[in-house]
Amino acid sequence: MKRILCAVLALVILLTVSSCKLYTPKQYAQGEADAKLIVHFIDVGQGDSVLLESDDEFVLIDAGERSYGDAVSSYINERGADELKYVIATHPHTDHMGGMRTVLNDIAAENFITVETDCATNTWIKLLKTVEEKKINYIDAKSGDTYTFGSASFTILAPNSDSYDGYNNYSVVTKVTCGDISFMLTGDAEKESEYEMVKSGVDLHADVLKCGHHGSSTSTTAKFLKAVDPAYAVISCAKRDDLLQQTGMLHGGVTGAVCEAAGGYAALTVLPEGQSLDRK
Repeated sequence: MKRILCAVLALVILLTVSSCKLYTPKQYAQGEADAKLIVHFIDVGQGDSVLLESDDEFVLIDAGERSYGDAVSSYINERGADELKYVIATHPHTDHMGGMRTVLNDIAAENFITVETDCATNTWIKLLKTVEEKKINYIDAKSGDTYTFGSASFTILAPNSDSYDGYNNYSVVTKVTCGDISFMLTGDAEKESEYEMVKSGVDLHADVLKCGHHGSSTSTTAKFLKAVDPAYAVISCAKRDDLLQQTGMLHGGVTGAVCEAAGGYAALTVLPEGQSLDRK
């Protein structure tokens, strides 16, 4: 049976050549895997922050609220990163980009990817000014563009329009691939953006899905979920039962998937292709 993992604390997903495993940081520190790709879902409370790591090259997607900036920066430093090859601000909401200016002031970055909007909030303007002052290469996110880091790559799948109501549907959606394993990272993309991705006909299948908008019922529609068909899903949200009860995974039961609240760290194992998925 497919499983949904509610990520309420930091998790580490490791991808090896022959299998994909989800370990706790403690297990990884004990040297249980030789990973080609590591996807870190960093604890930023009710927000998003994902660190991608492959062959000593790093990509940061979002950095939570401003109050989490130091924590995200420290986490990246602990991974031994002295530079981020790509930094992606999925969209201009503070629970995704509020801590990013702190990170960019602490850690060198080569490229900054985001989407053009009319946002003029103080936090967003200061972030863009920091990118300019530090001479970080600015990239306007375009659907279909692919970028490489280490042994992995990511392809931008959304946004596919230049006009939406609100900023969530402007979210930069990326599909991260390493070998035969892939991850769908959706920011706060909602129904409209999901519909556009499905309609585009692009291959949306991924082994792991980070549910849009913190598992809210505004996102992860039945058609999108069917197209992605993930073995596991991650919901990045605060550790609050009332928030978990609002998730599209928990009300409606569109796939009959099991939802497991981590309550801390979790360990799951994805076996090589052709074998079943079981709890470790």
